[in-house]
Amino acid sequence: MYVPFPSLRLIFPCLSPNLFYLTHHSGIPALQNKKILVCEKRLFACLLLMRTMRYHTFDVTVSATGAPHEYLLAAESSTQGEAAGRTNIDPSSAPLADLLAALGYGTISSANLQTLGATLYQSLFAGEIGMLLNRALGETIGNEALGLRLRLRINPPELAALPWEFLYSPERRLFLAASVETPLSRYLNLPEPVRQLACPENINLLVVMTQNSGLDTTAERQALEKVATQLRDRLTVDFLEGEATGAAIRTALRQKEYHIFHYAGHGAFKREVNTFGPVILWKNPFQQNLMPKRKKILPG
Repeated sequence: MYVPFPSLRLIFPCLSPNLFYLTHHSGIPALQNKKILVCEKRLFACLLLMRTMRYHTFDVTVSATGAPHEYLLAAESSTQGEAAGRTNIDPSSAPLADLLAALGYGTISSANLQTLGATLYQSLFAGEIGMLLNRALGETIGNEALGLRLRLRINPPELAALPWEFLYSPERRLFLAASVETPLSRYLNLPEPVRQLACPENINLLVVMTQNSGLDTTAERQALEKVATQLRDRLTVDFLEGEATGAAIRTALRQKEYHIFHYAGHGAFKREVNTFGPVILWKNPFQQNLMPKRKKILPG
């Protein structure tokens, strides 16, 4: 699964601040080799395609009402107008609580992941807001150069902690964030403007594949090499050869500026380290090196 991994910035201070942090983590069995995963070819195609696509925006703001589990919704489309509504969300009650627990422990099935995403989707896009979204999406149908950017402003802290990135449209059978046509982002009310990241013309990708991970790294390498061949004028793929250690990764990152870090391996979840998910670097089947959660550097 491709997920943001900002903790790598703490472990490897030499990383460029413009680097896209991507990991390939197979800790959730239900997500392995499923269609909801963004394959390597589509991932890089999306990065390049988003440079040329034009997007309308669809903003959704969630605010507290003061009543337990009841929230105000406000939606604004850059082309279709506005809509408002109310929703009831209780993360501590079933079935949402059970689905969130399964997700946290990595035991959620693909069907239940869709159920979780659909539950979150229906809590935001019901009634007039759902109709407004459908009209906004309708403008993009048949136009490959036009998409709809969804921007969420989730103000209540208890809802901000929910995995809105898994929003799933049952009608379209689609995880919205997995499509270049419907990129999804969260917006925070910050006192200073957000610095925009520029996507360079030529993208450098560093690939780290851990040993003895049980993953089909041979097929994954072939897929990446195929993408590099197809995008040879836009994408350069470098593989970290030899043993994947903290020292080897730091050395590679210092020798060249990379825009994407692609990690193929496993992660772990340890509650005793403040819910940070360390990355596992395998040296042999009986020994694991864990990337620590803070600035402590891995021994080579």
